[in-house]
Amino acid sequence: MPVVFVEHADRWSPWLDLEYTESFRVARGYGWEFTVTGADPEVLAKARYPALPYSGSELPLKGERVVVLDPDAEEPLTPDEEPDVIVVGGILGDHPRRHRTRKLITPRFEGAEVRHLGDYHFSIDGAVRVALIILEEGLEIEELEVVERPEVELEDGHSVRLHCDYPAEDGRPILPEGLLEYLREGIIEYEEAELRARGRGRDRVNGAD
Repeated sequence: MPVVFVEHADRWSPWLDLEYTESFRVARGYGWEFTVTGADPEVLAKARYPALPYSGSELPLKGERVVVLDPDAEEPLTPDEEPDVIVVGGILGDHPRRHRTRKLITPRFEGAEVRHLGDYHFSIDGAVRVALIILEEGLEIEELEVVERPEVELEDGHSVRLHCDYPAEDGRPILPEGLLEYLREGIIEYEEAELRARGRGRDRVNGAD
């Protein structure tokens, strides 16, 4: 059975966990296995999905066709491809994008093929969903409905603009299950600070570039 690896490369947060959980749900819905690789102790302790403490690049993948999804790739992912392994960077998005997949993920998978998903900047779960729509439903990237950096209303006229793009249905972005509830339940100040920091291009782990 083909597998999606999400290669963990960020600090654990409830938001990241929601994206990982949604990615797991999407992958299994399409009949793919799913594992977060390179998981740190906090991810391992809190995971509601399969997770391993070492990089997917350390697994015996000889003979498997491995495709890394990297926005900086030269070629797009297309429906006629048949990878055994899809690798997605476990990185919460920044705006503007800082090419962290190219720096942190792609070099780990020497010999893998590298593909992009158009000019979009998807969330982790969005990238998993789009890749599997392309591979399993046979749609080209250009045929997909996408909402770029959606503004989502929470309550009492309060809204938050997200810094990633999302696949959509009937004009509505497909967000991780539980994200809106999470944003409404007392963490707005924390997440807005994180969103502002990402908007300034600050690394969530190591501070400014």
